Amino acid sequence: THEDINDYLFSSYEQAVANPALLKDAERAIDRIERAITQKEKMLVFGDYDVDGITSSALIITCLSPLGADINFFLPHRVRDGYGLSTTAVKRAATHQYKIIITVDNGITAVEPAQEALRQGIDLIITDHHQPHGSLPEAYAIVNPHQENCAYPFKELSACGLAFKLAQALLGKGAYVLLDLVALSCVCD
Repeated sequence: THEDINDYLFSSYEQAVANPALLKDAERAIDRIERAITQKEKMLVFGDYDVDGITSSALIITCLSPLGADINFFLPHRVRDGYGLSTTAVKRAATHQYKIIITVDNGITAVEPAQEALRQGIDLIITDHHQPHGSLPEAYAIVNPHQENCAYPFKELSACGLAFKLAQALLGKGAYVLLDLVALSCVCD
């Protein structure tokens, strides 16, 4: 409609920076991340090999490192590792004593890897902007605007836009310095 076009092209500041708490499980994810920082638990960001996945990984690392997080990242190799979180990657994370895996730009279909994370005692936080299909993985938190009962008003965030919403919840307006990564992900994805 004309109104939809107008809202998209000329949205208000308030529409553009909707409250991240409207994302289902966002507050749960933030609480767990903050607890991990306080308790010095190891966290792993599991990204994707495209621009959206790389910028999402960079954004989360850039956000959490100054907060004192013990955080590292893994970007899978397209041919050697394939797409998305795997049970092999979860087992490898467990051998390195990671207590949390945060996926960015993947994970919404990672049912078996999520089961492995449970077996290994790893809390899995999935941040993924792809459409869910079938059963959702059994994860500590799933942050995806497309899942049922998610009140977030804009469903078309890039993965880095979704990662930005977590940064916004943690840093408030301080997260705005990370918008260059979000812009790059939007153009490329």
